[in-house]
Amino acid sequence: MKFIVLILIVFTFNWARAMTFEVIGKNGQVILKQELSVELKQNVGQISVQILNKNKISFEGGEFGLSSLVGLGQDIDVISDTEMKAYGWCFSIDGVISETMPDQTWLKKQNENLLWFYGYAHYKNGDWIGQCLKD
Repeated sequence: MKFIVLILIVFTFNWARAMTFEVIGKNGQVILKQELSVELKQNVGQISVQILNKNKISFEGGEFGLSSLVGLGQDIDVISDTEMKAYGWCFSIDGVISETMPDQTWLKKQNENLLWFYGYAHYKNGDWIGQCLKD
């Protein structure tokens, strides 16, 4: 009985420590969602490249950032002479969009959620008024 309890405790502890890696494309399309344990000494860029390669998901870029993922790359939508949206790949950790590049960002604990999503930076009347916004 004690052995079974010990196994359950170990299994529960390991499961609770898994991070979630998710990639969402245009219109909320889930491209990949996976729970796994990672090396916290690796930066977000290293973790992302490793997971994308392991899952054979095509991308352009590297640890420093992603310029294209599953054929969806950078794009510009010109709305008017004074307004545009510049599209590209962004990431967040536990819902917080990072102000640093992936190769300069680290997870703090195993159970964090790392999300890559296709977002845009909004330019209007000479100012960038938002970055990594979801369409």
